[in-house]
Amino acid sequence: MLNLITCVGVDYDLDFIPQWSRYYSQFGVDTWYVVLHSNRNDRHKIDEAKELFRANAQGRFVFWEWLGNFHSNLKVSFLNTCLSSLPQNEWVIHCDVDELCEWPSPPRELISTQQGDEGLRKHDRRWSSDYQLNEYSTMWTCDFYSQL
Repeated sequence: MLNLITCVGVDYDLDFIPQWSRYYSQFGVDTWYVVLHSNRNDRHKIDEAKELFRANAQGRFVFWEWLGNFHSNLKVSFLNTCLSSLPQNEWVIHCDVDELCEWPSPPRELISTQQGDEGLRKHDRRWSSDYQLNEYSTMWTCDFYSQL
């Protein structure tokens, strides 16, 4: 399985969603975990974001909503909670809606060459010089932010 998690500020980032979701769709994302955030409590934009994802991407969608203030400490804590609820032993791409990550080969191909231990995940931004994915733990002995 290939999963993707992101946080979208719907007050400002709606225009990124079509291109961004089409870009990651080409890699065969199975499940999209999307935090939709609005400082303005704008339900209309939350609903619009959901429709943009569904119109431009294939796969299963899990939407989490956050209305109100969302500073970086709250965001990290909320993403930790979201990540801890994901299925174990599956791969997760974590990127913002304004990031188009590149890899030396498609993510599914990279995944097929990796041998991870049970309870470990890989993070796409932690490439080593030989393009091997570095492991980080989901056992939550420390939070996700501390591991980066």
